[in-house]
Amino acid sequence: MRITEVLDTTYGKLVNAPFISAFLSITCDVTHVKTGSLFFAKNKEEIKEAVEKGAYGIVFCGKCEIIDDEIAWIQVDSILEALNLLTRYILSAQNIKLVILESLELELAKDLELDAYIFEESGLEKLIEFIYDKSSLECFFLLTKDKSLKDLLPNTLKSSKIKVTSKLGLLTHTLLETTYTYKDKVFNLPLPYVFLPYLETLLATCEIASLEPSLINYKKSALIEFFYLDTTLYLSEKETFKTLMLINNKDVFMLFADYLEKEAKHLKLMLLALDLKSTFTSSKDFTNFQIFKDKDSLIKTIKLSDFNLCLTYGLKTTFLHQSFIKDTTSKGLF
Repeated sequence: MRITEVLDTTYGKLVNAPFISAFLSITCDVTHVKTGSLFFAKNKEEIKEAVEKGAYGIVFCGKCEIIDDEIAWIQVDSILEALNLLTRYILSAQNIKLVILESLELELAKDLELDAYIFEESGLEKLIEFIYDKSSLECFFLLTKDKSLKDLLPNTLKSSKIKVTSKLGLLTHTLLETTYTYKDKVFNLPLPYVFLPYLETLLATCEIASLEPSLINYKKSALIEFFYLDTTLYLSEKETFKTLMLINNKDVFMLFADYLEKEAKHLKLMLLALDLKSTFTSSKDFTNFQIFKDKDSLIKTIKLSDFNLCLTYGLKTTFLHQSFIKDTTSKGLF
């Protein structure tokens, strides 16, 4: 991005005569600054570090000491407003439309092979860095759950305002799979039917946005990861009588936990959550629901408990895998 674009868009003032004329990346996080970055200095104490890391430009508010006259120093009235204007400019220049989804709908969108950016974080600071890094690609939609962005662009599409006209026709379902019809075609998805209303709304939103979801290639859901344990509590490639299910989205976890409590009464069910930030204020009176402050205690509980299904929240896939993988290395004498 050229300096002139930044100045015109943010109504900024170039306070020096820099050697450089363009920027290679944009960030508000000093830890993400690299050679060529335009750094938005919310905290002026971070400016020196940004310059040392190779920033080509500093956007600042108020007074600021120019410590490197070869890079651009741009003064603005408000860092937040400048970010807002520049983000809006980048999105408009690439003809990208915003689509605001519910958290669970965004999770489902990952499985549909949509020709769209999926922004999983939140805030202008994260968004401008995300979208600028994608500027070489040709996508015309950005999907996000961040409702604070709803007024960033005109004509933003919100799934909460969409009226579903093409209903999914439920044919059959098991505990973890659903067969249904959509537009006169039959699909079998590895998706519990409790998620169908969210899928309906997502498909309706895609239809209005002229996005074409790929239900045919929907073979595995990213919502839930499955692991099977054998009788010795090691991971098994085959389905067994002990199934671990890993979820890392709180909304998905709570909805699925409620579903399992109602639909899997014939099975021994455990609900375990790693809650380091105390985000679980209520257990909704779930049976066998336990909250842990450290991951080792959670794993120990799994190993000592008798269960058929264990739904877990907050663990990383690699850690869960390492906790139950069988050590196949041979032990010699030395």
